[in-house]
Amino acid sequence: MDRNYYKNDLKAKTTYNFYPGDKHSVNITQKYYNKDTTEKNEPVEIIQDTLYWLPSDNPPKSDGDDYYFTTDTCNELQYDPFNKDFGPLNLSMTHRFCCELTKILYKRKDKECKVYHLSSTRGDKMANSACLMALFMIIILQRTPDEAWGIFKEYKSQFTPFRDASSGDCTYQMTILDCLKGVEKAMELEWYDFKNFDVQEYEYYAKLDNGDLNWIIPGKLCALMGPYESNYDQDGLKCHTPEDYSKVFESLGVERIIRLNEKCYDKNRFEQFGFKHNDLFFVDGSTPSMEIVDAFIELVDNTKGAVAVHCKAGLGRTGTLIGCYAMKRYGISASSFIGWIRIARPGCVLGPQQHFLISIEDEMKYGNRIGSRFRKLDPYGKSSDSPYRKEIGMSPYERITGMYGEENQGKHLLTAKKMRGSSKYR
Repeated sequence: MDRNYYKNDLKAKTTYNFYPGDKHSVNITQKYYNKDTTEKNEPVEIIQDTLYWLPSDNPPKSDGDDYYFTTDTCNELQYDPFNKDFGPLNLSMTHRFCCELTKILYKRKDKECKVYHLSSTRGDKMANSACLMALFMIIILQRTPDEAWGIFKEYKSQFTPFRDASSGDCTYQMTILDCLKGVEKAMELEWYDFKNFDVQEYEYYAKLDNGDLNWIIPGKLCALMGPYESNYDQDGLKCHTPEDYSKVFESLGVERIIRLNEKCYDKNRFEQFGFKHNDLFFVDGSTPSMEIVDAFIELVDNTKGAVAVHCKAGLGRTGTLIGCYAMKRYGISASSFIGWIRIARPGCVLGPQQHFLISIEDEMKYGNRIGSRFRKLDPYGKSSDSPYRKEIGMSPYERITGMYGEENQGKHLLTAKKMRGSSKYR
């Protein structure tokens, strides 16, 4: 977990012009098709007479210098699911796609050829493929989310909505537009900068073996899996001790650690290195009380440096409280934040936590100071006595989970990470 490990072996920084070079390339497969079939779907024009997106199970015939590629079979651009989730692709994958497509276009800028990004017609594949192309429009072509989303109007009904990483049914549907608005806001707030994004650092720390850590609000709030008293937990899963994380936190400018799960290590093991440590426990899979939200915001506000936040897996409870802070202090909408954090750290915010963020958005952004007069979500009735709260569309099971939690949710998520490749970034 040495922060300088990747810098010793890789040149992590690149100054970009239009041609980003080969450093961040991925192996997007070029395919020249020779099938004598008639394509029924109309291509979506991204750049006039130059770049197109096309869902097709019967790709067109090769025609001269036209270039066809797909991300469906690109190993470097595959989402690793926790449960039934399938996307969107994470930040480094999105960044690498933008670099590669920019390179493809640059190399063909003097040729009279068209570039086609082909996709399967399966709803989930289409959603991931279209999301990548739309994010390319946001990041590289500087289109607005509505402009990018509007180009895909003929296919909107065919995209499978993104869902959370929980094992149960999901009533909250995240859209491609949510992702676009989240990334646009992140760029506006300088949470993501294409020219200066350190893709190797992102991928290094995202690995379970290296800490499973991601910046959500760079320089202010990072999310990570929960430290443990030893390097392996009772289930044999690889863990990191406070001493392991302390070295990384010092280099990242972390001053405070906030623990949201049950105590799995002695906080003095952080405090001995000069870090501040606080506990704001609430049940795994549940939503926080407003007292906890209030306390979290106050702790982060009172910390000059960065704050590291964790629960068991560093996904549900962690993402939820960071979302509250982001809405309160940065004015991002709940849906845009969920879109952003699912790209920055896949799997974040689960089940009733999604609806919880939606329900308190106006309260966070426009309401008075929160306090003890607010209570947790009522699993059987309306969410609160707050005049700012919106009606929320949770299922009865999600309402129960929001109040009482889901036993071993964090453990299952960590196991999924281990099973799907602990040494690979998501």
